[in-house]
Amino acid sequence: MNLDAHAWDSRRADLKPHIAYPPRWPCRAKVLTCLAAKHTLNFEYTLETDLARWRIPARGANARQDQLWMHTCFEAFVRAPGSTRYVECNFSPSSAWALYHFDAYRQGMRPVDVGSAPVIEMEQSPTMLRLRAQVSLAEAALGQRHCDYELALSAVLEDTDGTLGYWALAHPTGKPDFHHDAGFALSLRGTSS
Repeated sequence: MNLDAHAWDSRRADLKPHIAYPPRWPCRAKVLTCLAAKHTLNFEYTLETDLARWRIPARGANARQDQLWMHTCFEAFVRAPGSTRYVECNFSPSSAWALYHFDAYRQGMRPVDVGSAPVIEMEQSPTMLRLRAQVSLAEAALGQRHCDYELALSAVLEDTDGTLGYWALAHPTGKPDFHHDAGFALSLRGTSS
């Protein structure tokens, strides 16, 4: 999966740890997001760190699974500009995934019925983990005529003692909350086709 090839729009950004949950170990988390085709989004999350200090779920089946956020997991929250409806995408290094639709902030949560499962690819070395995910949101019915999106990108990182850290493009004041409007800090613009 080549994220740069023929992308309608793409953005690179760094994820920042929540101030109340600083990492105990040096770590850099970044993400590349591409709108590759109408309603198809590609994500590339990269961690640069000593991976021996983190719990990384073992590779398994590419299957829907709930509560992925309880361990190391990469997330994307996607909505049409100005909408209260959004989709939460969870991608685990294990290849498990979950997609949830919300009608408004933390309201009306239900699984998104997908025509095909997200494609998840992993690359790993002792000092780098790269997860690539491709997901079609055509079935998510976000309601936009154009293929423009607002995104809140984030990650939950679990260290070896089970402590969770919360990383995002932007954090609201107070406790970590990836659903909060303040997190939708990145826009992708598509075409009207």
